[in-house]
Amino acid sequence: MLLIDEAIMGTDNHLNTEFERNDRSTLLIRRMKSHHRETYLHSARVSLYTLLLAGAMGFNQEEQEIIYRSAWLHDIGKLNTPRLMLDHDDSNSDLSKGHCVSGKQIVSLWGDDTWADMDMILYHHENLDGTGYFGRNWKQLSMPTRLLRVTDSYDKMTKHIGKNDNGTVELAFEELFRWSEIIYDASVVEHFYQIMKSSRN
Repeated sequence: MLLIDEAIMGTDNHLNTEFERNDRSTLLIRRMKSHHRETYLHSARVSLYTLLLAGAMGFNQEEQEIIYRSAWLHDIGKLNTPRLMLDHDDSNSDLSKGHCVSGKQIVSLWGDDTWADMDMILYHHENLDGTGYFGRNWKQLSMPTRLLRVTDSYDKMTKHIGKNDNGTVELAFEELFRWSEIIYDASVVEHFYQIMKSSRN
């Protein structure tokens, strides 16, 4: 399923975790790597977190592959965002909201709706209480989308920490637990916490 040349979590080394070379995702991923390195690294970390979480929550291999690919591509709409604006990382702007729509459009051009989870790409900023970009609530959010909501937020909270900065990790999880059942799915947060706790012991 995957070709993993190198995966170095939490560093700025040349992270290169990609699909097999004939997978259509690879070209889009490489374009993002050239366009904005930080978004590429963020996507790499989030995709690995989400894959681990999907496995822990019982998704089968085919489902995991789609979830992993979709997590890799969740910010691919930022290919249409100027690099300078990406450097400002303004998640509250209309431009940031637009990357979700652009992402779905880009991925749709590369195939049908079965090779990636379009809801994950379009709705990864939605909250359970309906206060996200598009106002979708818990009844309208799939489990894969809920997984990505947690891992995407976690990486943004912890992307600048050192390898052994357990304090920042704990603070991030305090935030995730605090907003469980409001923004985040509580069962997803708990599963992810157990995964990350085990990995740091």
